[in-house]
Amino acid sequence: MERDPFLELKEVLNLYHKTEQELISTKPQLYESSLENYQDSYTWIKFPIPGEQAETVSDMIASGVEDFPNTCLAGIWVAILKNRVPTGVHLAGISLYSHNNSVRFCISGSTSLEELRTLCEQYQRTSGHED
Repeated sequence: MERDPFLELKEVLNLYHKTEQELISTKPQLYESSLENYQDSYTWIKFPIPGEQAETVSDMIASGVEDFPNTCLAGIWVAILKNRVPTGVHLAGISLYSHNNSVRFCISGSTSLEELRTLCEQYQRTSGHED
């Protein structure tokens, strides 16, 4: 039987969404786990960060790439996304997994088809691509 990577990705994405919704229902602010040597660590942050102050993001970014790569990358993503996500796109969280010399991340969220239609119409109007 031949593998279908797209089907596998769809199944994993649905499982990720279900699991993240269960996690959000517990009302966490931050979840972290790591080994003593920080070579293998996982961080999950809920968006938006309640009561976020500008210096909080700066502190996250300045936390030290060598010692806290997940925190640093999360701070960068929060800084980039906090003012650039259009109304209608609902960010859920960001997951970061660092292992050895790399960091993998997933930014999760959702939108409805109606909100997506509105976003497309707004984009077409502002970019001059109306048909």
